Amino acid sequence: MRLYFVCPFTGTGFWESRWELQGRLRVEADASGGRRVAGSVEVNCPVCKDRHEYRVEDLVCALSRVEPESEFN
Repeated sequence: MRLYFVCPFTGTGFWESRWELQGRLRVEADASGGRRVAGSVEVNCPVCKDRHEYRVEDLVCALSRVEPESEFN
């Protein structure tokens, strides 16, 4: 599955399917009964060539992005 990431150093977005879960995903509930998915993923950044870790809750919803053709896709 391709996810959309934003390089924290350059602010450039990119799509990537080669990401890795770090540990396990879990569902956390708050005091009002709201639920969210928590965990993290790591990905090699094609923009700056570094490896970044992202919290799942900070990932951009792929449905909110059009997948443009670019050198980083």
